[in-house]
Amino acid sequence: MKPLLRHLRHLFLISCSALLVSACGGGGGYSGPSTPSVAIDGTWKASGMVVGSSLTLVLTSQNAAVSGTGTYSREAGGSGTLTITGTYTYPQVALTFVFDNGPTETYAGSLSSANQMDGTATTAGTTSSLSFTR
Repeated sequence: MKPLLRHLRHLFLISCSALLVSACGGGGGYSGPSTPSVAIDGTWKASGMVVGSSLTLVLTSQNAAVSGTGTYSREAGGSGTLTITGTYTYPQVALTFVFDNGPTETYAGSLSSANQMDGTATTAGTTSSLSFTR
């Protein structure tokens, strides 16, 4: 092969290699889709409650810590307030409800959408499904 053609071929191969390397990015690692995140802050109302019963939560968060207050009413059982503490790392939620009349309830759930939270509530060893919407 003539020296000029050999030199041009060499330059062509180097140029192609440089183009391929630059197309691969800066080597910063995988930058696939980011994990979606939905804020938990806001007013949440329990859905599917017995007629005459309600449970409303007003939640705020800072990093993974959640706190809040709420109101409840029970069919033939009075009404009152509750305080809420817990954690939230999208989509998982773990909350503790402390009712003003004494009982404590734990809630484990997850956000199935920006305005829907589904999980289970446990009081005195009894677990039941509990969903909230906002």
